[in-house]
Amino acid sequence: MKRSSTVLCFAMVALISACQARPLSHSPATLGFEAALQLAISARQACARQGFAVAVSVVDRQAQPLVLLVSDDAFGHSRQTSERKARTAASRRAPTAAIASANDHEQSLSLAFHTIGLTTLSGGVPVVLDNQVIGAVGVAGAPGQNALGQDFDSLCAEAGIKAIGAQWTVNAETAQ
Repeated sequence: MKRSSTVLCFAMVALISACQARPLSHSPATLGFEAALQLAISARQACARQGFAVAVSVVDRQAQPLVLLVSDDAFGHSRQTSERKARTAASRRAPTAAIASANDHEQSLSLAFHTIGLTTLSGGVPVVLDNQVIGAVGVAGAPGQNALGQDFDSLCAEAGIKAIGAQWTVNAETAQ
């Protein structure tokens, strides 16, 4: 009995040492309020430089709101649309433009998304840091595309993301 108690004691000490040597859980990177605010300001300024009055929403990785900025002359529906774009990009971990183009054959997707508070309109872009989606930004109110066919809402969102030193795409080769 004494020998089994000694072995059990050594096993417990080894287990405790192993648990202390490496963390039990991984704490993922977060977007945070300050970075979200800077992202939103930069995205709005990128649109303002082009003469667009927009709404910019930034959400965390769980699609919960962090920041909403609305230009004085933004369309009334831009606020809700920017929120939907940001939520969609965060929850789907992809730009809303890519979701729409990948599902062109599925006309009912837009209606289904709208029903649950999401959208397939372009202008929602995930915020990526260390190859992980840490949040998303949605820009609404910049109509149309540039000469290269790039959506103005998406370009403004990407400018905001670039301003905080993050990316907007996940590298599929290194994604975990």
